[in-house]
Amino acid sequence: MVAHVCTALALIGLGFQLWSDAQARRTERALSYVERFNTDPTATHRDNLERAWLPEHANLEEQNQAGGLNQKEQNRLTAIVLEEFDAKKGQIPSQISVIQLINFYDQLLLCRRKELCDPATIDSYFASHIGEFWRVYQSKIYAARNAGTTGLGLELQRYVEEPKNG
Repeated sequence: MVAHVCTALALIGLGFQLWSDAQARRTERALSYVERFNTDPTATHRDNLERAWLPEHANLEEQNQAGGLNQKEQNRLTAIVLEEFDAKKGQIPSQISVIQLINFYDQLLLCRRKELCDPATIDSYFASHIGEFWRVYQSKIYAARNAGTTGLGLELQRYVEEPKNG
């Protein structure tokens, strides 16, 4: 009887250890996305899009104080800002940066959804970035899908449409 109890306790301990190890691996994978987000090439594409919006900084602050833009106005402003940015020579075209960041977020969010990455770590670090990116660039995602890139941004859209994330 004592041997059975000891065996049961050992199995429970082993199960807990396996679960802890799996959780540590999920957290490590999530943190690897944080690192990728802050290093090249992802950081270069983020910086590129931030440069596109720099001339609009004062206008955006004023708009935010007045209650912000509705989605239609946001889509129109995004199109104008990126068109003006792309008219300048010697920089990465904004469309390339948008696509690269969509791919990054889709990979990240697939990892989260499949629970290969720790969802809490992903949410705590990326939720605000993802929400803002979707709000600003969703019109670009829809346009790319209409042009034939059907799967682009699906994980991103799925995430922002989840009740707890949107």
